[in-house]
Amino acid sequence: MSGSTTVPQAAGAAHESEADVLELRIHGVSNTPPAGALGLAAHEVEPAAVDLRGVHGDALGSFWWPGPDARRRDQEPPAQEPVRTCCEGDGADGCEECCDPRRIPPGVRREAYSWGAMARLSWAAPGGWSFGAVVSGVVRLLWVLVLPFGMANVAYWARRIPTSAHGAGNGRRVRSYQHGGAAAVRLFALVLTLLLTASTLTVTLDLVATKCLAESARGLDPELERVVCTALPDAVQALAFAPTAVRAAWSSAVPVALLVALWALGQRTRVRYEELTSARKGGEGRGYPGAAGATAEQSAPRFPLLSTPGFWTHRVLTLTGERVHLAAGIGFVAAVIGWSGAVSAAVRGSEASGCRRMRDFLRECDPQDALATAPGLVVAGLVGALVVVAAVWRTVQDSAAGADVGARRGLGARHGPAVWANVLVAGSVAAWAGSLVSLAAHDVASLAPPPAPPAPPAPSGDGVTVAAGSVVGLGAAPSLLVAVLVGLCVCAVAWRSGARSGSWFLRPQAHLLYLAVVLGLGAWALLTGIDAACWTAGAAAVLLVGLVLATWARGRSHHGDEAWWGTGPAVFLLLAAGFAVLLSALVVLGAHSVLQRPAGTATFEVVRVDGREPSAAVANGSGALTVPEVYVVFGLIVGLALLAVAVAALATVLRRLRWIARAPGTWSVTTPDSDCYGDDDPRTVDSSALPVRVLRVLRMRRHAAAGQRAELVVGVLAAFFLLALLLSLTLALADLPVLSSLEPGHDVARLAAPALGTAATLLAVSVAAAGRDGAGRPAGVLWDLMCFLPRAAHPFGPPCYAERVVPEVRGRLDAWLDALDLPPARRAAAAPRRRVVLSGHSNGGMLAAAVVLARSDEDQTPQRDVALLTYGTQLRGLFGRLFPELFGPAALGTPPLCRPRFRGADPWRNEVPRAGSVVAQSSRTWPRPSQDEPRRGSLAHQLRAGVGRGPRWRNLWRRTDFIGFPVCAYEPNPVDRGAEELDPRAYTVTVWHHSHYPAAPAYRKALDELLASF
Repeated sequence: MSGSTTVPQAAGAAHESEADVLELRIHGVSNTPPAGALGLAAHEVEPAAVDLRGVHGDALGSFWWPGPDARRRDQEPPAQEPVRTCCEGDGADGCEECCDPRRIPPGVRREAYSWGAMARLSWAAPGGWSFGAVVSGVVRLLWVLVLPFGMANVAYWARRIPTSAHGAGNGRRVRSYQHGGAAAVRLFALVLTLLLTASTLTVTLDLVATKCLAESARGLDPELERVVCTALPDAVQALAFAPTAVRAAWSSAVPVALLVALWALGQRTRVRYEELTSARKGGEGRGYPGAAGATAEQSAPRFPLLSTPGFWTHRVLTLTGERVHLAAGIGFVAAVIGWSGAVSAAVRGSEASGCRRMRDFLRECDPQDALATAPGLVVAGLVGALVVVAAVWRTVQDSAAGADVGARRGLGARHGPAVWANVLVAGSVAAWAGSLVSLAAHDVASLAPPPAPPAPPAPSGDGVTVAAGSVVGLGAAPSLLVAVLVGLCVCAVAWRSGARSGSWFLRPQAHLLYLAVVLGLGAWALLTGIDAACWTAGAAAVLLVGLVLATWARGRSHHGDEAWWGTGPAVFLLLAAGFAVLLSALVVLGAHSVLQRPAGTATFEVVRVDGREPSAAVANGSGALTVPEVYVVFGLIVGLALLAVAVAALATVLRRLRWIARAPGTWSVTTPDSDCYGDDDPRTVDSSALPVRVLRVLRMRRHAAAGQRAELVVGVLAAFFLLALLLSLTLALADLPVLSSLEPGHDVARLAAPALGTAATLLAVSVAAAGRDGAGRPAGVLWDLMCFLPRAAHPFGPPCYAERVVPEVRGRLDAWLDALDLPPARRAAAAPRRRVVLSGHSNGGMLAAAVVLARSDEDQTPQRDVALLTYGTQLRGLFGRLFPELFGPAALGTPPLCRPRFRGADPWRNEVPRAGSVVAQSSRTWPRPSQDEPRRGSLAHQLRAGVGRGPRWRNLWRRTDFIGFPVCAYEPNPVDRGAEELDPRAYTVTVWHHSHYPAAPAYRKALDELLASF
């Protein structure tokens, strides 16, 4: 751009009250303070006096602007000089004054929106920096526990989502298969909650309350002496003399308290993020998301999906889901207690030899014995199981009513789901209380049946023998839940492909039906132990995998621009399942390692109620405690994988300099020696002759390129979790001889807990490093990905900050464009001149794009009063490939992007044009011919400046930015601009990577271009 820049304002106007353009900066998740976002000192900024219909900012989100002195200083143009492009001509006098990042173009009012506290779920602790850092680190580690829940939410938005372009809206009903797995993802999330409950029950009810607080063994006084684990505190050991109902009450209260804590945390985050924006979402007829007057037709998903009214309003959906998950977890606890108590009472009453485990249960047990012995426990267990089944049914039904947007019919317009959720919670609590009351009424000695065959009396002087049984059902429940998770993951492979298929048996709903058949056959084979049933279940599972792979292969050609060839939902679900099993196994095996003493020390001891010396000792004091085999096998597989990764890391050594192409225009200002830094082959360049600044930039580009291969690494991790879970299920459910060496207490099984501990330590270190600034996100970029999207699948996942940010920023834009900051008499004349430049960094760029799409009207006409300036953003390179319906090529109106290359120095070498190629010569004509014009309603179309002109959109990026990508192409185009990689003002060589974009001269150039486009 050359010459002078004309901005839409009166000549010479400088005061903020006469500004017609609002430059609103939105920082990224690094929580840049308002002063940093505005390029000022902390004492030079103040909260902005803005009118958002009576709703004011708080510590989580607020608008800021320069103080009076800073505004008077920075908005004064050079005396008697025309406004010109920043740094027009390198080395010219006055260049530093023009390039000062604090300077505000004439006629522009600069503000910053601060929202970073919403992505940080820790608080400042008293007691000094060290204590506060420790507390913040512990809080971040606790939030890792909800990592699987957040990944389930991410998988929900990675599936194929129907919009008006696929038949939704316009009076047409979207068929169930077009939802692309909405109900299945929410069912997956519900199973995650049940797995969390089962793992906690395994520790508290099975290991501690049943095995470590065992009933009195033969040879002991049953009234005065009990066998307990030596690792338990004295206060817990005293519970050995309490009735079984009391032990079951406190042990089952732990998982229930955990579920209630997650529910309370969801309530708190919803109030902090969503309730404060209810007034903005009301909208007063402006079509705000979730407006009270929005009809079911207006709330139907439309293209692009982010422009749908109600997209950022999932309050009712989250509120209902929390209660359903809470009810399912408590119902599962009631079912386990009722079932185990009834079976234990029946076995002890009839002295039957079976009924001690789920395998072969129907063949060795008579259910009528349990009904006749303990009918109250049977009823309580059945009610708990019915609550779980009803929770599954409500999850599927609510998904059919409101699959994608919270304000759709069935969720926002009536209270039916909320009433059902309350009924389920009440029924689950009643079943839990009934199971405990029935347990006390029937005076059941233990929740575990006596072991078979019964232990013989101990010889005189040799002590007593401990042989505690396991709670019926808890041994097989984790394996069954993991089987459901794996089955849903396998079906998710073809969700994006199957929705396009014309054959019914290749669609997602058919795969889910096949999965139900496979799980039914597997359960029947487990309960009966019939060989024919086992082979039939295995054959059905193989057939299901074949159908899913056939469906995926049939549609693979349509997913070249999508992550992992269109298997994004399956990858995220596998990550969720893998992390869930990893954390569950870590809890179970960690507790087992604490309770199970090493060889040579006593695991059990005899205690007396009166504190006297016991009459006998424990003969097998070092005996082994048992846990579900699926945890042990998974821990061993993780250990082998860690060993392989360590060997591969030691074998990987960088041997020579890697050459990566630069961003277009990167070196035009910062350095004159661009001739020695072109796109030459690295073998023809002597690296020793390059300047230090060039070598440092090259090193940073290599690091950034390595980080941009994360998509490939995540895919490998998901494949590993799939293989590990399948192998764990096969070894755990099959009655194979190899399992004898995997039982707890054997040398091989002892490696499982250290392996999981090592994995957990690596995870904890990475989490702590991601938030080492004391206020960082718990899991870095992964946390950003989960927190950006609404909690539409799992209500206990991390909260969505965009549900507040997008409506709040949109309210600020509308207030500015309506001139609400002026007296009523001046608004009509000032409003037509008002313009807005949304400036977003990193995730702030995604939020800015979402705000532009949320302002789209029903006719999807271009917005002539809004421009977009993004920098360091992941719109096309990451979010566009992971979530095609949200930020894909059609939604953004940009060319597609293929996957990164694994080999070679540059992962995007295929995207970079070669010198003299046809692509390079014609790259400046974007948008390309009419067939490649931005689709109507897309982001590029919403920002279109006019017929034949590019959009009012500029994007800055660097090759040294590890998560910053171009939004159109790696070749020169009207939207993307290369930002400086070196600080032109620094005394020492300072390489910029993901930050300092507004301080770069390229930022002011892009801002001038957007101002001139109005």
